[in-house]
Amino acid sequence: AAQGNAHAAKWLATQLLEGSSELPRDEGAAVRLLEACSEEEEDGDVLFLLAELVRDGRGAPRDPERALELFELASIQGRDTRVERAVLRRELR
Repeated sequence: AAQGNAHAAKWLATQLLEGSSELPRDEGAAVRLLEACSEEEEDGDVLFLLAELVRDGRGAPRDPERALELFELASIQGRDTRVERAVLRRELR
């Protein structure tokens, strides 16, 4: 994950979001990990998860405009984000 591997970053971020006895819950660390990974490799699943967190204000300040941008990038990478983008566009009007 530290080397920008998207699958590893998504797995670790999910573990940080859920928390466990071995890994405490840390939404901020999950966001930082996903942001670092997305700078190395644009992966649709990583971008989608990051967009959800930014949209909901989990681990980062709530930012619908940035979330929309992230959902659009995830869409370019093949992830279907039509519903999420439509909801955010209505909210931003």
